[in-house]
Amino acid sequence: MSGISNDQLFQDAEQEGTDQCGHRGESPENERSPNAAEKYIIFESEKIRYAVAASNVKEILINQDVFPLPFVPDWIKGLLNYHGEPCAVVDIHAMISAGRNKQTAKTDNYRKSIVLKKKFGGIALQVFEVEQIARIADLDVYPYPDPNHDAVYFDSLVRLGDGEIPSLAVTTIAEAVQKHSGKRI
Repeated sequence: MSGISNDQLFQDAEQEGTDQCGHRGESPENERSPNAAEKYIIFESEKIRYAVAASNVKEILINQDVFPLPFVPDWIKGLLNYHGEPCAVVDIHAMISAGRNKQTAKTDNYRKSIVLKKKFGGIALQVFEVEQIARIADLDVYPYPDPNHDAVYFDSLVRLGDGEIPSLAVTTIAEAVQKHSGKRI
Protein backbone atom coordinates (compact mmCIF):
# COMPACT_ATOMS: atom_id res chain seq x y z
CA MET A 1 0.00 0.00 0.00
CA SER A 2 1.66 3.22 -1.08
CA GLY A 3 1.07 6.31 1.00
CA ILE A 4 2.45 8.82 3.43
CA SER A 5 2.15 7.64 7.01
CA ASN A 6 1.29 10.02 9.77
CA ASP A 7 3.96 8.63 12.09
CA GLN A 8 6.44 11.42 11.44
CA LEU A 9 4.32 14.00 9.61
CA PHE A 10 1.65 14.27 12.27
CA GLN A 11 3.32 13.06 15.47
CA ASP A 12 3.49 16.46 17.12
CA ALA A 13 -0.15 17.23 16.22
CA GLU A 14 -1.20 14.51 18.67
CA GLN A 15 0.99 15.93 21.39
CA GLU A 16 -0.26 19.50 21.15
CA GLY A 17 -3.31 19.27 23.38
CA THR A 18 -6.16 18.60 20.96
CA ASP A 19 -9.41 17.05 22.15
CA GLN A 20 -11.00 13.87 20.74
CA CYS A 21 -12.45 15.82 17.79
CA GLY A 22 -9.13 17.41 16.99
CA HIS A 23 -10.03 20.83 18.33
CA ARG A 24 -7.49 22.72 20.35
CA GLY A 25 -8.47 23.52 23.92
CA GLU A 26 -8.48 27.10 25.10
CA SER A 27 -5.81 28.29 27.50
CA PRO A 28 -6.81 28.88 31.13
CA GLU A 29 -7.14 32.58 30.40
CA ASN A 30 -9.53 31.74 27.50
CA GLU A 31 -7.06 33.33 25.11
CA ARG A 32 -5.11 31.75 22.33
CA SER A 33 -1.36 31.71 22.71
CA PRO A 34 0.40 33.67 19.97
CA ASN A 35 2.98 30.86 19.69
CA ALA A 36 0.54 27.92 19.58
CA ALA A 37 0.03 26.23 16.21
CA GLU A 38 -1.51 23.13 14.68
CA LYS A 39 -0.72 21.25 11.49
CA TYR A 40 -3.28 21.23 8.69
CA ILE A 41 -3.36 19.27 5.48
CA ILE A 42 -4.26 21.58 2.61
CA PHE A 43 -5.79 19.77 -0.36
CA GLU A 44 -7.72 20.43 -3.55
CA SER A 45 -10.99 18.99 -4.80
CA GLU A 46 -12.78 20.42 -7.83
CA LYS A 47 -10.31 23.32 -7.97
CA ILE A 48 -11.28 24.41 -4.44
CA ARG A 49 -8.85 24.32 -1.54
CA TYR A 50 -9.86 22.74 1.76
CA ALA A 51 -8.05 22.09 5.03
CA VAL A 52 -8.30 19.30 7.56
CA ALA A 53 -6.54 19.25 10.93
CA ALA A 54 -3.66 16.77 10.78
CA SER A 55 -4.69 15.57 14.24
CA ASN A 56 -7.79 14.03 12.57
CA VAL A 57 -5.82 12.20 9.87
CA LYS A 58 -4.35 8.72 9.97
CA GLU A 59 -2.69 8.47 6.55
CA ILE A 60 -2.56 9.80 3.01
CA LEU A 61 -2.95 7.07 0.38
CA ILE A 62 -2.11 7.11 -3.31
CA ASN A 63 -3.53 4.87 -6.06
CA GLN A 64 -5.93 2.76 -4.00
CA ASP A 65 -8.71 0.85 -5.73
CA VAL A 66 -12.19 2.07 -4.82
CA PHE A 67 -15.03 -0.44 -5.05
CA PRO A 68 -18.43 1.15 -5.84
CA LEU A 69 -21.40 0.66 -3.53
CA PRO A 70 -25.05 0.51 -4.59
CA PHE A 71 -27.82 2.59 -3.03
CA VAL A 72 -25.67 5.36 -1.55
CA PRO A 73 -25.47 9.03 -2.53
CA ASP A 74 -23.18 9.97 -5.44
CA TRP A 75 -20.75 11.61 -3.03
CA ILE A 76 -19.95 8.24 -1.43
CA LYS A 77 -17.64 6.90 -4.13
CA GLY A 78 -17.35 3.41 -2.65
CA LEU A 79 -15.05 1.50 -0.32
CA LEU A 80 -11.32 1.02 -0.21
CA ASN A 81 -9.46 -1.67 1.67
CA TYR A 82 -7.48 0.03 4.42
CA HIS A 83 -5.28 -2.60 6.07
CA GLY A 84 -8.11 -5.14 5.88
CA GLU A 85 -10.83 -2.75 7.07
CA PRO A 86 -13.45 -1.18 4.79
CA CYS A 87 -13.14 2.57 4.49
CA ALA A 88 -15.87 4.71 2.88
CA VAL A 89 -14.46 7.04 0.22
CA VAL A 90 -16.15 10.46 0.21
CA ASP A 91 -15.97 13.07 -2.54
CA ILE A 92 -16.06 16.05 -0.19
CA HIS A 93 -16.85 18.63 -2.88
CA ALA A 94 -19.81 16.59 -4.16
CA MET A 95 -21.03 16.11 -0.57
CA ILE A 96 -20.97 19.84 0.13
CA SER A 97 -22.61 20.62 -3.23
CA ALA A 98 -25.30 17.90 -2.94
CA GLY A 99 -28.74 19.18 -3.86
CA ARG A 100 -27.44 22.45 -5.29
CA ASN A 101 -25.12 21.60 -8.09
CA LYS A 102 -26.10 18.56 -10.10
CA GLN A 103 -23.08 18.95 -12.39
CA THR A 104 -19.83 18.04 -10.72
CA ALA A 105 -16.67 17.05 -12.51
CA LYS A 106 -15.75 13.43 -12.94
CA THR A 107 -13.68 12.61 -9.87
CA ASP A 108 -13.18 8.91 -10.60
CA ASN A 109 -9.63 9.69 -11.66
CA TYR A 110 -8.80 11.27 -8.30
CA ARG A 111 -6.27 8.77 -6.97
CA LYS A 112 -5.42 10.23 -3.57
CA SER A 113 -7.27 9.66 -0.31
CA ILE A 114 -6.88 11.24 3.10
CA VAL A 115 -7.82 8.56 5.63
CA LEU A 116 -9.38 9.94 8.80
CA LYS A 117 -8.67 8.39 12.18
CA LYS A 118 -10.67 5.32 13.12
CA LYS A 119 -12.79 7.19 15.67
CA PHE A 120 -14.53 8.87 12.70
CA GLY A 121 -15.87 5.54 11.45
CA GLY A 122 -13.63 4.46 8.60
CA ILE A 123 -13.73 7.38 6.18
CA ALA A 124 -11.32 8.54 3.48
CA LEU A 125 -11.63 11.87 1.67
CA GLN A 126 -11.07 11.54 -2.07
CA VAL A 127 -8.90 14.43 -3.22
CA PHE A 128 -7.31 15.64 -6.43
CA GLU A 129 -4.09 16.84 -4.87
CA VAL A 130 -2.55 17.21 -1.43
CA GLU A 131 -1.03 20.66 -1.73
CA GLN A 132 0.88 20.91 1.53
CA ILE A 133 1.04 20.17 5.22
CA ALA A 134 1.27 23.51 6.98
CA ARG A 135 1.69 24.60 10.55
CA ILE A 136 -0.99 27.24 11.13
CA ALA A 137 -0.79 29.55 14.13
CA ASP A 138 -3.87 29.46 16.37
CA LEU A 139 -4.28 33.17 15.74
CA ASP A 140 -4.81 32.34 12.05
CA VAL A 141 -7.68 29.91 12.73
CA TYR A 142 -11.12 31.33 13.42
CA PRO A 143 -14.76 30.16 13.34
CA TYR A 144 -16.41 29.64 9.98
CA PRO A 145 -18.54 32.78 9.49
CA ASP A 146 -21.07 31.70 6.85
CA PRO A 147 -24.45 30.64 8.30
CA ASN A 148 -25.70 28.93 5.10
CA HIS A 149 -26.04 25.21 4.38
CA ASP A 150 -22.34 24.72 3.63
CA ALA A 151 -21.33 25.88 7.10
CA VAL A 152 -22.37 22.58 8.63
CA TYR A 153 -19.37 20.85 7.00
CA PHE A 154 -16.83 23.46 8.13
CA ASP A 155 -15.73 24.35 11.63
CA SER A 156 -13.24 27.10 10.89
CA LEU A 157 -11.28 29.10 8.36
CA VAL A 158 -7.51 28.94 8.29
CA ARG A 159 -5.50 31.86 6.99
CA LEU A 160 -2.62 30.72 4.87
CA GLY A 161 -0.42 33.26 3.09
CA ASP A 162 -2.52 33.71 -0.03
CA GLY A 163 -6.01 33.47 1.44
CA GLU A 164 -8.50 31.78 3.71
CA ILE A 165 -9.26 28.08 3.44
CA PRO A 166 -12.31 26.34 4.97
CA SER A 167 -11.39 23.63 7.47
CA LEU A 168 -13.56 20.51 7.52
CA ALA A 169 -15.76 19.57 10.47
CA VAL A 170 -14.86 15.88 10.33
CA THR A 171 -17.30 14.79 13.05
CA THR A 172 -20.21 16.27 11.08
CA ILE A 173 -18.96 14.66 7.88
CA ALA A 174 -18.66 11.27 9.62
CA GLU A 175 -22.23 11.60 10.93
CA ALA A 176 -23.52 12.39 7.43
CA VAL A 177 -21.73 9.38 5.93
CA GLN A 178 -23.19 7.12 8.62
CA LYS A 179 -26.69 8.55 8.11
CA HIS A 180 -26.63 8.17 4.32
CA SER A 181 -25.00 4.77 4.26
CA GLY A 182 -27.63 3.32 6.59
CA LYS A 183 -25.08 2.15 9.11
CA ARG A 184 -21.64 2.78 10.41
CA ILE A 185 -19.22 1.63 7.76
